[in-house]
Amino acid sequence: MRYVLGCLLAGLLFASVALASAEGAAELYGKSCKGCHGADGTKVVMGMTRPLKGLPVDEVKAALVGYKAGTYGGEKKAMMERVVKPLTDAEVDALAAHVAGL
Repeated sequence: MRYVLGCLLAGLLFASVALASAEGAAELYGKSCKGCHGADGTKVVMGMTRPLKGLPVDEVKAALVGYKAGTYGGEKKAMMERVVKPLTDAEVDALAAHVAGL
């Protein structure tokens, strides 16, 4: 009985962490990305980008990691670098998952 209750409690804990992470990613997107990329990720920024909507999570994560490292992007990459540099790895993962789900 203790084992079952422990497993249920652990499951609820993981679910609440995932939900908090998803809510945090949506808030982070709204604060850091929405202005340029649009609420639904369909906006093309300065005619230089493609829409974020529909991009797979791996592609979004690779771009975010690359911007953070300064190894990805074109001539305007400094804007994205400023946005992504302060993010933790967990925030990058959550944000990539959020963008992929737009």
